[in-house]
Amino acid sequence: MLETKWDILRKKIYADYNYCCGVCEINNTTLHCHEIWEYDDLNHIQKLKGFIALCKFCHWVKHIGLAGMRASEDELDFEQIVAHFMKVNSCDRQTFEAHRNQAFRIWEERSKHQWQIQLGEFAL
Repeated sequence: MLETKWDILRKKIYADYNYCCGVCEINNTTLHCHEIWEYDDLNHIQKLKGFIALCKFCHWVKHIGLAGMRASEDELDFEQIVAHFMKVNSCDRQTFEAHRNQAFRIWEERSKHQWQIQLGEFAL
């Protein structure tokens, strides 16, 4: 079977991060390759800046809205994600809720606009 370009890229990212999560530094776990985007909210330009290796919990934190949806469908335990966030950030539930609420406010505002996507060096 031929490896896809994505497979080659994600394996390189995992190696670049020494097979550890780029946020919580946990190792010996399945990693996910997550895109790092830069947003120009004035001109509505979204630029791909790179990639990071994440453990499943850090990846769910990055997609907290989707995590909430999956949890409501009993596909994952949302409280595990919250606990992971609080442990990694040495914070309490109130801090998590403030972070989540801010993320939703940003998402809601950005969703009102049509965005130009720039892949830069990662364009095919």
